[in-house]
Amino acid sequence: MDNGIYAFNDITSGHTIPVVYAEDKIGEKDPEQSDNIPDKYQATVIYTAGANGKIAESAKAKEVLTIEDNWYNTAVSTMAALGIIKGRTETTFEPDAPITRAEFAAICARFDTGRTDGDSNFTDLSGHWAKDEIERAATLGWITGYPDGTFRPENAITRAEAMTMINRVLQRLPEDESDLLSNMQTWPDNLSSAWYYLAVQEATNSHDFDRKDDGVHEKWTALTANPDWTAFQ
Repeated sequence: MDNGIYAFNDITSGHTIPVVYAEDKIGEKDPEQSDNIPDKYQATVIYTAGANGKIAESAKAKEVLTIEDNWYNTAVSTMAALGIIKGRTETTFEPDAPITRAEFAAICARFDTGRTDGDSNFTDLSGHWAKDEIERAATLGWITGYPDGTFRPENAITRAEAMTMINRVLQRLPEDESDLLSNMQTWPDNLSSAWYYLAVQEATNSHDFDRKDDGVHEKWTALTANPDWTAFQ
């Protein structure tokens, strides 16, 4: 941890992050639909990533009053204590509220312990509360905008966009289909021609990998069993 912000350095080696909010939906709904992804699911995905990398138990200190005794309480409270996520007020989180592209980009940016100076050419961020964090995440290559130059910060984030952002933050980046394994789990609504194909496959298959010579991309070496994610609740 650095000034209250948790570094992801320790968790980029184990690629076993569950797409919790999609477990009952992939294969049934378009990954490009936002489907009103609630804050509680996004917090849980990010928390289990940290838990898999031995996130500090001491961070479980801040209680958010509206989520006590719920299955996502540990995830949300831990991420709040680390300064990664914030409530709607000092004492409420609104776990069922849909998360926007701006909110998710801000969460990603808070993992940058190096405090990268952000910049972007997005045309629709003037005066926006998350402008600095969005631009920091863009500078790091974790988020992108649309062909018309906008970021559309208030759009609800889609499941495909969320998986893509998380993979970039965690350096979970196969370069092309040849970097995957033929016996992986596949999904009928994740076509190989889709822009999000690699991101979805990466996020929904636990695996070992080797880093490629470019130092950025990976090649899968073996599929592995999914951890018992309930152990982190």
